[in-house]
Amino acid sequence: MHRALQALLFAPDVALWSDIILKRRTATIREGHRDYRQGPVMLCCHIASACVMAEVGEVLHCRLDEVSDLKLRQAGYESCEELLAGMRRFYPKIQPGAGVTVIAFSDLKGTLVDTGMVVMAPTNRGDNPLITRLNGR
Repeated sequence: MHRALQALLFAPDVALWSDIILKRRTATIREGHRDYRQGPVMLCCHIASACVMAEVGEVLHCRLDEVSDLKLRQAGYESCEELLAGMRRFYPKIQPGAGVTVIAFSDLKGTLVDTGMVVMAPTNRGDNPLITRLNGR
């Protein structure tokens, strides 16, 4: 039996996608117990048509206030307080003792990685499309 392709959805945020593509963000932290496993994963944004392939290397289940400093930094945060504030954008009622899943990824592949371009499509608010070249590539 073959496993289905795993996918991780990310927000249509240029700074976030820049950090992912430039490998400054190599993990994500999600509320609750998520059943991700080591192996291929598609990092994508269905709103902005952004997509890259990666490899899940590690999956940890713990409480939000138990996430290590290393995993915080890999996910783009400096402290548990900053993580909590960031997670409340998507999970408004999350508490410091909530269970979370930390998903570390690496080995990014795809056009966004190869070209260094982040393309964010217009939102439903009527914004203009945004195309950003990363680090002078």
